[in-house]
Amino acid sequence: GRRTNPVETKPARNYVYRCNIRLPEGLMVDILPDSVAVRDSSVTAEGAWTRNANGVTFAFTVRLLKAFYSVGEFTELKAAADAVTRPQLRDVYFLK
Repeated sequence: GRRTNPVETKPARNYVYRCNIRLPEGLMVDILPDSVAVRDSSVTAEGAWTRNANGVTFAFTVRLLKAFYSVGEFTELKAAADAVTRPQLRDVYFLK
């Protein structure tokens, strides 16, 4: 379906997702995807993988900068959120 009504939200609302993956012994990270950042006048969105002592962490944040989004602006808002959660950002390569 396609959104046909505007979106009203609290200003400066953040949506944050963080996932820590602990790697089994003998497995190590080889390649992580590049970080992604999208910024415009109504939204900021960032997504990134980082290495840590036990494995890897994936985190993304989408921050709404306005309290009201018209139908047209929602399309841009969704595109920013999709940019940091796109399938290509989920590919991590490991070595044994």
